[in-house]
Amino acid sequence: MEKIIWRVEYTSLPRVKKYCKKCGEKSEFLSSKLFRVNANQKNLDNWLIYKCLDCKTTWKEELFSRIKHNYFPKLILDKFCKNDSALAHQYTMNCNHLSKIGFEILIPNYSIIGKCIDLNIDNKDQKKIEIHLISDYQFNIKITSILKKKLEISNSQLDYLIKNDKISCDINKKIKKCKLQKEQKIYLTI
Repeated sequence: MEKIIWRVEYTSLPRVKKYCKKCGEKSEFLSSKLFRVNANQKNLDNWLIYKCLDCKTTWKEELFSRIKHNYFPKLILDKFCKNDSALAHQYTMNCNHLSKIGFEILIPNYSIIGKCIDLNIDNKDQKKIEIHLISDYQFNIKITSILKKKLEISNSQLDYLIKNDKISCDINKKIKKCKLQKEQKIYLTI
């Protein structure tokens, strides 16, 4: 069995759709990659600042509230205070908790890096392939969308592969219900 690694690389930041008071409707907000840190005696509050794409109104996503000043190592606290770009990127990409409190997360643009698979090979013997799909972040992306994009196939071609048990995933679900995890395996027979 041939083993292939595909890595999901994100080419943009996720946007958050929420009500904008200034616009008077739901708008898309994008992380400014800036933090706001506020100290109240020995307690700290920390926010990640988002901006409305239409009117530039800001919204502060609460990261930590009333945390003791010695909760963070000095290095991390300095990164928050200096608006460290890598730390802001990490907090921006780990935004799935926002969907649990009613915000809509718009999936960032992504590409799939890894070896391409030619499905048009005429093999007399069936070739089995194990695809290791790796993502640094979890988003609500269907595995079928990733497969169609990377294999460059249509819905009907994908349906044919599924119907004929040529493709499956390691999670005990039907592949059409599988969502992107940080790491998972997909099995393909061509």
